[in-house]
Amino acid sequence: MTILSFAVFNPKEWGTVSDWVTIIVYTITGYLIYRTLRSQLSIQQIESNRAAREIRPVFSLLTITSGNLYTIKLVCEHNIAFDVHTSYNIDASMDNKENLIFQGKSHYTFIKPGAPSWDSSGNVGEYMPNGFLQVRFKDEDGRQYQQRLSFSEDHSVENDLPTLINR
Repeated sequence: MTILSFAVFNPKEWGTVSDWVTIIVYTITGYLIYRTLRSQLSIQQIESNRAAREIRPVFSLLTITSGNLYTIKLVCEHNIAFDVHTSYNIDASMDNKENLIFQGKSHYTFIKPGAPSWDSSGNVGEYMPNGFLQVRFKDEDGRQYQQRLSFSEDHSVENDLPTLINR
């Protein structure tokens, strides 16, 4: 009686040991190729998002005080913005359904970095109402963003980062 009897496995039906080793090697190779391709896809998505952030325009509200006058300006930073729609709300004006009412809207075909697109000014001692601006714009690849910026009666400003609207 032999312990290692392979008489049960007919090589014509089941193949030889080299056939099985080949199948196992192909299976492992296929799995490793699958993992490599998934890793490359992940890296491509990361790089695509990084590239989008590099060309994303960002708007800022700047407060400039000169003597007794102050000016708040909306300025585009970092990159050119296309199809820019700005709207502003002063003192949180709302309708009867508590939706914000925008008192003013404007549209620009594009705004270059450093170019102001909206401003408000007054005397330092005078009352300045609270308000915020909503800016919708596109980057040079056509991705659409929305950004909210706010200012308060003490002449302080808050600049949120743009959020992507569509993909």
